[in-house]
Amino acid sequence: MQTKHVSQFILIILCMMTVIPGQEDYEAWLKQEEQDISSYMSKEDQDFSNFLDNEWKEFQSFSSGTIYDEPKPDDIPKAKPQEKSYDKHSINKVDIPVPKPVIKKEPEKDKRPIVIPPKKGERIQVDYFGKILAFHIDPGFKQKISIVNDLAISRYWKSLSKTDYQPFIAEIERSTKELELNNWGVVVLLNKIVHEICPNDNNQQNLFIWYMLIHSGFTAKVGHNNSKVYLLLPSDNMLYGMPYFPVDNIKYWVVDFNSKITSCGSLFIYEGSHSLSKKYISMTVVKTPTINNQFVDKSLSFSYEGNNYDIKVKYSYDVVKYFENYPQTDFSVYFTASTSSESRSTLIQSLKPILQNQSEPEAVNILLRFVQTAFDYKTDGEHFGREKPLMPEETINYPFSDCEDRSILFAYLVRELIGLPVVGLHYPNHLATAVKFNDRIPGDQLSVDGVTYTICDPTYINADIGQCMPQFRRVQPEIIKF
Repeated sequence: MQTKHVSQFILIILCMMTVIPGQEDYEAWLKQEEQDISSYMSKEDQDFSNFLDNEWKEFQSFSSGTIYDEPKPDDIPKAKPQEKSYDKHSINKVDIPVPKPVIKKEPEKDKRPIVIPPKKGERIQVDYFGKILAFHIDPGFKQKISIVNDLAISRYWKSLSKTDYQPFIAEIERSTKELELNNWGVVVLLNKIVHEICPNDNNQQNLFIWYMLIHSGFTAKVGHNNSKVYLLLPSDNMLYGMPYFPVDNIKYWVVDFNSKITSCGSLFIYEGSHSLSKKYISMTVVKTPTINNQFVDKSLSFSYEGNNYDIKVKYSYDVVKYFENYPQTDFSVYFTASTSSESRSTLIQSLKPILQNQSEPEAVNILLRFVQTAFDYKTDGEHFGREKPLMPEETINYPFSDCEDRSILFAYLVRELIGLPVVGLHYPNHLATAVKFNDRIPGDQLSVDGVTYTICDPTYINADIGQCMPQFRRVQPEIIKF
């Protein structure tokens, strides 16, 4: 009997030895756990985690201002008919190239080695503006952050570094090439993916995008305040209507896909950057994303010198949706933007018979009249409730447009169909264009780097080349080169 009591007493002591140290050494266990995580981290990630472990600093946000200094006019004037100020039969004739036919073909097979997804990976599908894409995600991508502070964000970084993220990055790169996405398109793609991973956690979404952008070679930061994490991105271009934080002498713009942030107050932001951070986000659209699945046929009508014309054009509705929430950026980005191959091809096919063998000034005048009168005028405030310059494909889609939309489309048509140099003219509350002709053209003109450009206003209804809106004749515009 006594032996039984002794055995029970020893068992109780052993249990106490097991439980009590576990409670007392929780911090030691946590430290060991973080050391285990660090063993999976690259040297770059380990070095960067040291930045995140340091005390963050509070920064104050600034406003990016507006793209116009004054409100745009609600109504636009109409020019009175006048004698042509140029020679309609100039020796410089327009010769429009035959558009290359749009050939539907299967995408080329990727010649790179096939990346095997993580063995424990989960396959998810993402609808990218009508294009269904598949990705494999590591289970660790779904980890949550319950408390928002410096230490919690540092631990999130360390934990994500333990996952098998590299095959996922390779899949992002492959989709970027396949869809011909620009930098902003990559950010949007990551946002759509993370909404599939954690649809209701904005903090985790921003942290995930931040981590994956850095490991894709981009510069990015996060800031936090009041239990919320903010995604901060530097850009090669100005972003209007969005607050920014000057950190390390760089403007970091607050990017939020769930709500439009116009002011942000102050945030706690770390200083320093990851060694992989090389590129800023560029908004330039060298190629329109190849996400075309849903095409729309549209007819646009206009008249010129007693002749009526019906322009048939096809455009990508998926591309229009892609640009719907594109950040408001530099005018040069819009002026250099492309269109879908179908849109370009149908525009050339419809306009070529009208412009072919016309003199350069006469051909440009026809394009002016097309852009001036084929669309109804309405300011962005009336149309969208916000300032929103349109890409050329968007202007074709919407029933309304204003001065910058028409100028951007007109410049695109002159560049694609006639090949003449164009500049933008940015007034305090208006946007127009000017064209460099090979002929001498009388009328309103200006000098750009010692070269004469003739004013062409796509918003001044029925105005010919060389006619500036009366209220802007004595105003010196900012020249937009592209």
